Amino acid sequence: MSNYLVFDIETCSLDFDTLSSSQQEYLLRGATTEEEIAKKKFEMGLSPLTAKVVCICMLKIDNYNEDNETTSIKVIARGLDESLSDEDKVKIDLENNSISGFPDSYFNSIIKYSNDNFYLQLSTKYVGSFYTDNYAEKLPSLLRIYPKLTDYIDNKVDSYFLINLFVSNEFDVEYIQSKIKLYLQVNNLTNNLYAAYGIGGEFFPAAERNYLFGVKINL
Repeated sequence: MSNYLVFDIETCSLDFDTLSSSQQEYLLRGATTEEEIAKKKFEMGLSPLTAKVVCICMLKIDNYNEDNETTSIKVIARGLDESLSDEDKVKIDLENNSISGFPDSYFNSIIKYSNDNFYLQLSTKYVGSFYTDNYAEKLPSLLRIYPKLTDYIDNKVDSYFLINLFVSNEFDVEYIQSKIKLYLQVNNLTNNLYAAYGIGGEFFPAAERNYLFGVKINL
């Protein structure tokens, strides 16, 4: 059992229409479709140059046990941007919500085999599903009440399972009187397509199956 203090900083983008035409053109550079333009505007809220802090909250998390189960989340401090109107201020109860970025379960394992100069390692990793924001499973119901709360409806990163392979072999080469070591590494052996992380409505895909081959010569 452990206790934690979590600082949650919420930001929003500056009003795009208040920016000069040159600033708008620079921020939207490379965006040609409506979807790309909307994405650029959303990303303004993540940059210190185009965003402002609207809320800073301190949470006290109690009873965070070995099974990754949180039994108590208490808001012990909160600060709001005073420039916001009363209509813009909405109090949302996040007590007992899952903290964004924390999977509900996590597991990894490593199997090693070696015989003389041959070495093989097989590693696996399982990451359970997790949310990209602190609204967690309450987001759908919150959006029905506050349609403008977020510009996204999906806030959950699905669980994924990875297998990585590493194999090497070292042997003598007489004509150069030295040892050569060959190694091969295959990441994401089963070529899973998955998102490794997410923030809000943004999901970041991980690499597909990829290879690394190397040669080491002892001179």
